[in-house]
Amino acid sequence: MAEEINFIPRKVTNPNDFLDRKSYLCICNLFCDSRAITDEIKYHDKTSNIDGFIQLIDESDYPIGNIFIQAKTYKSKYKGKNKAEIPAYFVAYAMRMRNEVCIFFSVDANENKIYWKYISNDYIRHFNNEGDNIIHTYEFCDNEIVTSKNVATTIDRWKQIFNDKIAQLTKEKKSTEEVMSESRSAFDRINTDFHNLKDSFIDRKEIGMLYQWVKDDLSENESCVKLLVGNAGMGKSVVIRKTIQRLEKDGIKCFAIKADKLQPPVGYTSNEHLELLRNTFSSLNQEKRSVLVIDQIDALSQYINSDRSKLENITALIKLFSDGDKSGNVRIIVSCRSFDLDFDPKLSLLGREPKIKLGLLAKEDVEKVLDRLKVGLYKELGDKTKTVLQTPQHLNLFCRIYAQNKRNDYYSITDLYDELWLQTINLAEVKINKEIAEKILYDLAFKIYDDETLTPQWDYDTSEFNCK
Repeated sequence: MAEEINFIPRKVTNPNDFLDRKSYLCICNLFCDSRAITDEIKYHDKTSNIDGFIQLIDESDYPIGNIFIQAKTYKSKYKGKNKAEIPAYFVAYAMRMRNEVCIFFSVDANENKIYWKYISNDYIRHFNNEGDNIIHTYEFCDNEIVTSKNVATTIDRWKQIFNDKIAQLTKEKKSTEEVMSESRSAFDRINTDFHNLKDSFIDRKEIGMLYQWVKDDLSENESCVKLLVGNAGMGKSVVIRKTIQRLEKDGIKCFAIKADKLQPPVGYTSNEHLELLRNTFSSLNQEKRSVLVIDQIDALSQYINSDRSKLENITALIKLFSDGDKSGNVRIIVSCRSFDLDFDPKLSLLGREPKIKLGLLAKEDVEKVLDRLKVGLYKELGDKTKTVLQTPQHLNLFCRIYAQNKRNDYYSITDLYDELWLQTINLAEVKINKEIAEKILYDLAFKIYDDETLTPQWDYDTSEFNCK
């Protein structure tokens, strides 16, 4: 007779399943006769991040909204201490699913009570400030404990939380739309043609490089941040604007910020402004490719701006979305002057990211622009002037002043500005008092210094000059 083999089936359950079932039944029993429907909470659910949702209803049994929960069994080591460990993944879920009300449950089935914590924006910030811990031990307040005696008042609190969330999102939606519109208008005002020369834009190769980098998938371990670096006057903002236009033509959404115009809305603290910027970019559909663009971040360097909170907000925004992007769909483009990237302590940290360096214009492109002023003009210039005009800002200035005096040779940017002053002030058709003009320019310089921005809002009082 063959030896009998003792096959052993798998266990139907284990101690953890037993605890999960008790917690599930505790939740259902506490809320069975209330204005909270627990049918969508799943026992032993394998769904990532949440265990379902509770539907809140009004007195006429109409739905108000849902709260999404993650439920854990209350640990015996915290007995009598009103504490539980809130996992980082649920906090991260709440941060990403900003349209949802997310509440953590720690269920003590033996005592028939539930400890709960609403994962609010304030709590998310607090959790982040704790560092990179995967859990956070939280001590519950007395009004964050549900028993059979306070079910109704707890549900009323959840309804208020839900209503406050909806009101906040309505305000945020309006605010993010305003932020997007205001930010975009700053880029729309960038002139991509040279002075008084329609359709004279030079299609720089760096536009194509940025465009293709955004379109392509990242290679393994490749950063989602790309720096556009160049000296002052090299045309970084023009390259940024044209890149945005090409991307948006392909349906890729961009949230573009001109750092030199970055101002928090009236009444917003620095943290609230950061939250608004974060929510604005988060409002883009990041299941598809989306781009955060920061132009002229050097305008916030310590050499121009002593208020470091603006730069800290921008760098925090970059870090938040570069570190938090798991989909591979986020791209971040930052333009900066070489000097500030090298010497500003905060900006130098960005210097580790991959760079596209924006150099001088090709001589052939300069010649094409100058031929629009006068055919063959480029060949009349000296070598020093040709080199000076390979910087886009210098070329634009030359186009502005050439028509009046037809002068060919300028050996520096100072020569160009001296000629502009001569034409604008000294030789102006309307007589201008040079002392008044000089005072206004000094006042403008002080305004720029005081406001710590290159583009101050300025309503100048000219009454002291008896202007008519």
